[in-house]
Amino acid sequence: MFDFDIHNKDTASKEGAKSIDKVLKKFGFVPNIIGVMAEALATATSYLALADLVETTSFLDTEIQTVLMTINRFHECTYCMAAHSVIAEIKNVPQSVIY
Repeated sequence: MFDFDIHNKDTASKEGAKSIDKVLKKFGFVPNIIGVMAEALATATSYLALADLVETTSFLDTEIQTVLMTINRFHECTYCMAAHSVIAEIKNVPQSVIY
């Protein structure tokens, strides 16, 4: 198992801090996965660009989060389920969908 540094705005590179700032402004918190990805700018940038592209689809926030949580459940990623549950709440997804 690898130990990854979880960066914040103070420990990330200037470019990595931009990714952290973007997520902080969007959600009000920074998931650890973004803090880790801040180490590799291409990874963080790609991940956030993909997330932005998903939001340009015709899917509603509820539909997007349902798909993401289904994928997380399939892969048994409890961390991802927790993160997307919080994000779903921020995006006003009905509680009956989240839980």
